[in-house]
Amino acid sequence: MKRRVFSVLFAMALAVGLGPPWTPVSIITAAPGITLDNTKWVEYPGNPVFDPATRAYYPSVMYDGGLYKMWYDATEGVAYATSSDGIVWNTVASTTGLKSARHSWVTRTDVGYEIWYWDQSQLYSINAIRHAQSSDGISWTNDAAITQDASQKLITGVSSWNRGSYGPSNVLFNPAITALDKTNIMNNRYVMYYDGTTGGDEFLGVAGSLDGKHWVGNPTGLPVLTHNPDAGGQQYVSRATVLKDGPVYRMWFSYGARTMDDGIGYAESADGISWAEDPNNPVFHKTDGVGWRAARTYTPSVLKVGSTYKMWFTGVDGGRNYAIGLATLRLVKDVAIDIKPGSDPNSINLKARGVVPVAVLTTSQFDATTVDPGTALFAGASPVRSSTEDVDGDGDMDLLLHFDIQNLNLTSSSASATLTADTHDGQPIEGTDTVNIVPKK
Repeated sequence: MKRRVFSVLFAMALAVGLGPPWTPVSIITAAPGITLDNTKWVEYPGNPVFDPATRAYYPSVMYDGGLYKMWYDATEGVAYATSSDGIVWNTVASTTGLKSARHSWVTRTDVGYEIWYWDQSQLYSINAIRHAQSSDGISWTNDAAITQDASQKLITGVSSWNRGSYGPSNVLFNPAITALDKTNIMNNRYVMYYDGTTGGDEFLGVAGSLDGKHWVGNPTGLPVLTHNPDAGGQQYVSRATVLKDGPVYRMWFSYGARTMDDGIGYAESADGISWAEDPNNPVFHKTDGVGWRAARTYTPSVLKVGSTYKMWFTGVDGGRNYAIGLATLRLVKDVAIDIKPGSDPNSINLKARGVVPVAVLTTSQFDATTVDPGTALFAGASPVRSSTEDVDGDGDMDLLLHFDIQNLNLTSSSASATLTADTHDGQPIEGTDTVNIVPKK
């Protein structure tokens, strides 16, 4: 959505005071203070994965009932599509019952599907954000503007970072919570991250609600993420996904220097309020040299599916075609392996015939017997046989795999070799050990 840029003098003053079918790359390390390495995202090679005849942007994706379900901005209004794999999408229908709907976010709750969206006929009042309910995700009822607490406003309508709003970013649902908490916003049944705007700059705010309809803003009155002069001219931050992942809140957000669609950044938080931005940002940027998103790269919608993060996001090309692409980030558990157990150095003669044994060791952090041998690859080779035994004599059962030497993808200069596999429940693992290739020439 193209937005007019108004005077930013007030905002400047405020700032001074304030399972895919291709193989993703594994996470190895993270930036200091950040627990997730966002440099390892891999774009699907066939992107964009969703490029209908109409525009497709601002995706809101969930996995529900064995299907990926996506609500997105079409040329007119919000439409709904489904997919069995997150790659091949079929548009089901345009939604009904919504008013001038844009920038939607859909969450599955105990009352069915709930949607929050921007009413594009509104900007500088709480009426800019609306809410509705549905049993099928297509026909929506009880559509109405949300309301706000008089003393803890989401949108003020006067000069401030939250003078107006371009709608929600996403909504977290906490079904166990049964009371409104105006002090600790994260301790609410519904928690919404939303766009706040001066009419020029954009920011991210947070609010809480008991019913998804009446909301209280952050008691500090401040945004949770704002423009950052150290982040490559990041003057706008907007449409984001926030996931609660164990003890960490993870946020992928849209940002830019003159608009909010230059790229996608990442931040982490322990409490959902105070955020640390990844020094390796951006995750993706329109200057990456990828044609389908060379004009705009923004609006991430992220799910964690098993051991993989999946991101659907908007790209716009030089011809103003709006489409949605997919990227993945695969989480890999580091494990201990021992090449040629009992041997040091681990000498391998690549001209020899026979097998090389590789043990996956059980430790206090990992049970090697959970590994599926059929998924194992060592230096590109599959095992010819496997067994469980106590390889290192510590009383625990380890997994011993044997690989045909002639199938190993090693060279005379190789100093190490890596084994990858999945556990029976789908957790990717990876282990590396040294090798000594003989003869050297």
